[in-house]
Amino acid sequence: MNLLISGGGTGGHIFPALAVWKALKQLNPDSQCFWLITRRGEGRILEREGLEYYELPVQPLQVRPGSVSTLLQSCVQALRILQQRKPTACLGTGGYASLPGILTSLTLGVPVVLLEQNVLPGKATRFLSPWAYAVCVSYPETVQYLPERARIEVTGNPIREEVRKTGRTEAGAHFGLRDETLHLLISGGSQGASAINHAVVNAFETGARLPHFQHFRVREQVEILHQTGSADEEVIKKAWREMGISAVVKAFFDDMPLALASADILIGRAGASTLAEMATQGLPSILIPYPYAGGHQEENARYFEKHSAAVVILQKEGWEKKLTEALWMLLTDENHRTKLSERVKALARPQAAEAIARFLLSVG
Repeated sequence: MNLLISGGGTGGHIFPALAVWKALKQLNPDSQCFWLITRRGEGRILEREGLEYYELPVQPLQVRPGSVSTLLQSCVQALRILQQRKPTACLGTGGYASLPGILTSLTLGVPVVLLEQNVLPGKATRFLSPWAYAVCVSYPETVQYLPERARIEVTGNPIREEVRKTGRTEAGAHFGLRDETLHLLISGGSQGASAINHAVVNAFETGARLPHFQHFRVREQVEILHQTGSADEEVIKKAWREMGISAVVKAFFDDMPLALASADILIGRAGASTLAEMATQGLPSILIPYPYAGGHQEENARYFEKHSAAVVILQKEGWEKKLTEALWMLLTDENHRTKLSERVKALARPQAAEAIARFLLSVG
């Protein structure tokens, strides 16, 4: 197989496709692939993996003047590349970055398989799905949002293999965490989230003063991994230090799969990759959907809430108080954590990457 992977713009579009490629390579070592991506820097991820890629000037269509012309320019470049490389199938990861490779593949008669990670499919997936060979979706609920003529495969969302293969003790030791403590992972996404950063710090300060939680020795029983984003890194480090709570604070975790593998509780956004990896780990969580993601993250979070598999808090008036109550319940109630863990793990599809890889091999 000679696979074109079209898409990028964010790690959330790169990492699932990378997991599929690794699974496909294990199934068929003779397979080859190349990527069409944006110029936003995701090439660094592919370089670390030793993969070939081409950068295109494509931009978000709704953001900048001239984005339509850059899409056309990107399609012309993609056409030349595909005529030279002759792929036997195309995996499109969704979003504007995937459009040149997908549109060009359809023009040349190359079978296209779309990867849709969210409950609510994006515009590119909804528009292109009738012409694609198939759409691989993460959730059964996604089917209702796609055209009837689209061929849909419910596969789950591919996850990074490090999340599946690393144990809690080994991953915790990587960060210097003690095995006997509760490990709390806080992440507002790859850029951090200032509102979540400060709300969690305040939740610890407030909760520790509540009478019914004073028996809980937080300094002795909890250690924290906190991805803050660059703007808040130093102030959050200082806050945890002043509270006497052991915390590993970084602007960005390059080793996020290990952070997830080490965690006992997650507080974070509701991006599709985070949720898939969280489910595989069976992590009890508090999900705070990013309010400016076009409803995608809220729909993702609601799926888990519907199955009583996560606590969901919308970032609206009074949300900080709800976060404090939910956090301290998770910290102090082991039975609550166990139930959430069992329910979320029941929703996991840890073999998603292999399922999509096998499907691609049957196509191309």
